[in-house]
Amino acid sequence: MEKQEKLKMRILISNIENELGRKLAADFAGWGFDVYALACNKAAEKLSGVAYLPYDPSKETDMEELIGFMAAVGNWDALVVSPRRIQAMHILLEDERRFQALFDHHVKTAFLLTKYVGRYFAKQGRGSVIYIGSFHDEKPTGASLPFSCSMGAIKMLHREAAIQMAGRGNAYILLEVGPMEQDVEKMRGTISPLYDHTKDCIPRRELIREGEISQTVKKLIGDSSLNGSEIRVDAGFLLHYEVRK
Repeated sequence: MEKQEKLKMRILISNIENELGRKLAADFAGWGFDVYALACNKAAEKLSGVAYLPYDPSKETDMEELIGFMAAVGNWDALVVSPRRIQAMHILLEDERRFQALFDHHVKTAFLLTKYVGRYFAKQGRGSVIYIGSFHDEKPTGASLPFSCSMGAIKMLHREAAIQMAGRGNAYILLEVGPMEQDVEKMRGTISPLYDHTKDCIPRRELIREGEISQTVKKLIGDSSLNGSEIRVDAGFLLHYEVRK
């Protein structure tokens, strides 16, 4: 009797126009997952082993079409929500339109994906939704108002989804990610010295790497006991009292 071939795990990644999203897609493809990425951004670099889907996560009609595609393909294991866009913005100096655009990029896409894909996962009786958030969901940045507001909203979205949408076999998990290399200059401001000596505030003296986020996400997929979990991934950054000499 021939041994039955084990099916590949199937994952959907929401945003690949940022460095973290691209690294997630590349890593999961390298691990043998069936990787699909939403790629309404035409300038996105094509990654080997990643299937690109032309659906915009900020448009409800596109999300309806996405669910039709997902149903035709079959079972799915995970959705990674990773709309990470950091831009410096002071409360008093920016207009409402720019704030709204950045807020929508994060929160509207996370909400629509949660609504549609979460409902699909509940129907199939399995599936993990993992939000790539930030510890700035509670701690102000002092430099990027829409980013911290967006992360706070996604944290509450995660909590609501965990109690309203997670049936048997489902999990909604939030990663509160610490500073990565590309974040430091964008977050450095005049109000707080938080990002002036970033590496010195981390016991291991190294910033979080994108590959470490990929490894963490991989470990979390499929464990419904983790539903509602909020996991800080910052290598101890927020535990410091002063700059380490």
